[in-house]
Amino acid sequence: MWTLVDRYTGRVGYRGGVKASGLEADAPVIDCSGWVALLLSAGMEAANRAANSALFSSHDVLAIDTWSDRMIDALERQSGFILEGDRISLDSLPPYATVGLRQGGGAWANNHPRPRGITHIVQVVRRPADGAPFVSEAQGWSEPRGVRMMPLAVGKTFNITVSDSGLVYTIPVMVTARERQKCLYGKVWTYRVEPQIFGDNRPFNQKGKMAIWIMDDQRRIPVRAEISASIGRLDVKLKRVELTPK
Repeated sequence: MWTLVDRYTGRVGYRGGVKASGLEADAPVIDCSGWVALLLSAGMEAANRAANSALFSSHDVLAIDTWSDRMIDALERQSGFILEGDRISLDSLPPYATVGLRQGGGAWANNHPRPRGITHIVQVVRRPADGAPFVSEAQGWSEPRGVRMMPLAVGKTFNITVSDSGLVYTIPVMVTARERQKCLYGKVWTYRVEPQIFGDNRPFNQKGKMAIWIMDDQRRIPVRAEISASIGRLDVKLKRVELTPK
């Protein structure tokens, strides 16, 4: 799966009704179910090779070559397992989960029976270097459109302890997005994190907002920070890195 994600993320557009053959066009395109079916078929083939056995048949592969709602039904029949509603959480998801979403849609959403109301489908993939989970999808309703990826960590919150003028604060930090940022390293993928430093029982007892963009690699270098408060807005960008010899 990861080979396909690495090859096509950010390089393929979205077009409804177009499956894997759309990747061969001069301007490659694909839709959500076509993309997930491609990833799943690659995963099935890899599992067969690793086991040196036909764990998945050609019928299993053909069964997922369909629209999003029916794909979830096919996977439930094959695995005998499905999570729905509030049973879905980061901890309960299988390592390579396929997730059906009720994203809405226009008239095209009525082109096939959709008993679950699913109109979009995404796939959890894992980065081989460290096993980090990401959501891969072909998205046509929001920017950036096309084949894109975001860490499954987006939406998580963790706490840090901050000491200021003898006072100690527990600050929630939210991971709000995975975005590309231009910096001295080029155009890199980053996590946008938002420390909640403004408000009651916070270091700054006023309205405001802070965001920090941290490189999505093992270095975790902050490349940009933005602070908005009543007195104005401050935008900080990384200009130079000096490494201390060990």
